[in-house]
Amino acid sequence: MKKLAILNYQFAPMLEKVTELELDFPDWEKVDPQLSFENRQQIFGKIFEEDYDNVRPIKFELRRRHYPHVHLMRPTDDIVVFRVVNKRTTKITNQDFNKDAYDDYQNCVVVFDNRPGVQRLLVEVKQSAFADPGTLIKLLEESINRILKHYKLEISLDPIFRVQDFVDTVNRFDEGFREVAFHLPHKNLDRVMEEMDLTLHSIRESWKTEMHIVFKAPKGGRVPIDLKDKDQMELVKLASGIGGATINMTPTGKSRQQIHCGEGRYVMESMEESIFSELSSNNPDHSLFEEDSPLNRLKLAMKNIKNHYD
Repeated sequence: MKKLAILNYQFAPMLEKVTELELDFPDWEKVDPQLSFENRQQIFGKIFEEDYDNVRPIKFELRRRHYPHVHLMRPTDDIVVFRVVNKRTTKITNQDFNKDAYDDYQNCVVVFDNRPGVQRLLVEVKQSAFADPGTLIKLLEESINRILKHYKLEISLDPIFRVQDFVDTVNRFDEGFREVAFHLPHKNLDRVMEEMDLTLHSIRESWKTEMHIVFKAPKGGRVPIDLKDKDQMELVKLASGIGGATINMTPTGKSRQQIHCGEGRYVMESMEESIFSELSSNNPDHSLFEEDSPLNRLKLAMKNIKNHYD
């Protein structure tokens, strides 16, 4: 079974002028960021179709190092599946007690579910390829943003976390917190956002931007967090389902640093290895569109992923 971390990916329009882009792309200033944002998923899908067809290949690079990638299939039904390779050199001692060097092409599977309103990402967690899943996530985010900026768009890849991560953080600090801040990104994750209170939803629609809800304790006090309070926990549930740095908590005390709730703690999904091996086998006798095809099995597995995890 493969272990894959669950993330959301979310878009935001680029509203600041970037002189470098204006020089490289004369028509860049004519791009309407709000129109791009409205068509964000179509643009995102087009980027990977052009990558597959080698029209405009995506260069996955981080800190000046290139990481090859290989599509397991043509992007189909708004599903994109590929492997990112972290090539390493392994030395093995031979029978003459000398060191022989071999290239080791360790890799991780990446799945983007770009179906309307979904915007979900799965990233394989495999230490032999990437010791820290955060490195692969940063690689994906920076590389995709280099292309999206041509459309005046930005993307963030946000690992979701469990409500229990918030509970554990609260229980770790007996003295409490002087500030708890909830960050709700630019509205674009409909399957999660539709659960918001209608009044809050209307406010965000009106302002058309990110929103921060900050609870501050009076001087010398602490934020009255009640883990049994339904309304408080509903907001925690919403934020955990969005993922990323949606809950930032500052413990009481002068030297306390801000805590990003759930940071480095991933919610995992298990999937059969055969789904991906059969996708990449290019077997002409196994159509992608058969009922038991690997693509349909992948879609079913993606459908069963929950928006929130306790």
